[in-house]
Amino acid sequence: LAPAPPAADFRAFNLGSMADQQPAGGAGAREGGPRHRIWISKPKGGFNAIGIHMHSLGEADLASDEATRQWLPQRIPPRE
Repeated sequence: LAPAPPAADFRAFNLGSMADQQPAGGAGAREGGPRHRIWISKPKGGFNAIGIHMHSLGEADLASDEATRQWLPQRIPPRE
């Protein structure tokens, strides 16, 4: 059995970690839907705050493994 691609693991982690959270958007928000996520990335060779970025992972980015696979390289450089 081949290991899951990084995007699939990343998506599974996000969906699993959101399972017990309240929906985003307050009253009237769709129950059980994906929540808005914020990720902070820092390059492996970064020093202090140099290279730190905040990334928003929206519902559409978690819609499928393919959507997540496209989201990751736009924000996280290869081999990071």
